Amino acid sequence: MSSARPQFSGAAGMVRIVMLDAPTPQTVWEGEGGSGFRYPGNAPKLQTGVPYRVEADGRSAVFSIDPGAKGAGGTVVLR
Repeated sequence: MSSARPQFSGAAGMVRIVMLDAPTPQTVWEGEGGSGFRYPGNAPKLQTGVPYRVEADGRSAVFSIDPGAKGAGGTVVLR
């Protein structure tokens, strides 16, 4: 994912972003999602190269931020 503020497809209802690169998974941000939800600009900055999991409405996806990624786009699809 090349964008530091990813957009999430399928992130309806309550959304939780969890940092996986910690001794225990740690919630970074939690709030209301919606259609075409984008990670808020006022939320804690997502760190480059760190794996995160987004969870919403029983769906999830794992992603990381890599500004140099080609073709990675900025949308994470929850399944």
